[in-house]
Amino acid sequence: MTLKPTNDFIFKKIFGEPKNKDLLQDLIEGIFSKLQIKNVEVNKDVSLTRKQVIEKLGIEDI
Repeated sequence: MTLKPTNDFIFKKIFGEPKNKDLLQDLIEGIFSKLQIKNVEVNKDVSLTRKQVIEKLGIEDI
């Protein structure tokens, strides 16, 4: 079985772990070539708080 980084779970394991923040920084700088990033902070709490029960759950990946 081949694991592809286009899979959401695999992508988050590669780029969403604090120990791999250098990989995340390289990815962002690769996409935005004119950016010079000094520091990357990985936030594991990505769920947005609902204000009403009827609202959908929001998840902030980046």
